[in-house]
Amino acid sequence: MGTEAPVMTLRGTILFPGAESTIFVGRAVTVAAVRRARAENDALLAVFTQVAAEKNDGVGEADVYRIGTLCRIEACVELQDQSMKLLLVGVERIALTSLRQAADGALIAAYEPARRGIWSEAPATMPAAERDELVASLSAWAPELDAACELHEWRELQRATELPTVLRHARALVAVSPQAFTATHFRPGEPEPAMQRALNEAVACRQRILEADDAATQLALLRAAMDYDRSTRTAERSAPPPAK
Repeated sequence: MGTEAPVMTLRGTILFPGAESTIFVGRAVTVAAVRRARAENDALLAVFTQVAAEKNDGVGEADVYRIGTLCRIEACVELQDQSMKLLLVGVERIALTSLRQAADGALIAAYEPARRGIWSEAPATMPAAERDELVASLSAWAPELDAACELHEWRELQRATELPTVLRHARALVAVSPQAFTATHFRPGEPEPAMQRALNEAVACRQRILEADDAATQLALLRAAMDYDRSTRTAERSAPPPAK
């Protein structure tokens, strides 16, 4: 059956091993999972991303990607509206084997460690020209990224020389953007299904990075995610305004 952990399903974002993320949660199933993880599972959550971000209730095994991230809850603040603010740190990649619902409403995943590949390789120096090319691509792609955590990742990426470290900071930069870009790509009045499709495809691009086992594939998929964002922006800016 594998190891078990309470489950958080993410909508519109990916959390990678080695990354930190601040998440606000309010769905009852997620709140129950967080409480269970803190009480009896060493504050560990199995985090999987939903295929369709628009689905709110009744999320099951068929609604999430099979590869996710085991995360540790580093901090939890319960808010007045019964929601929570969490600081999560990605620990390792995991593969979902089954999903069930506990009596308290929390989803529980049985999981196994995913194939490790580049995620656990010994540090290797990345050729300077290749690192500089990736930095240049990110620079052209990311002028809108101005949150403090993103600027930190950007500075660390520019200083990094070891391949796993370069990939970790590049993944963190790319991972945070789907919802922010989707919010700015579309004009007021744009049909909501179009926005949801764009968000889900942007997330799918990031999910493929999480699922990749080798450095060359991850680098190619990082560029593909950036290309998708650029093409979405270009298409949105060249499209006529929606009819009133």
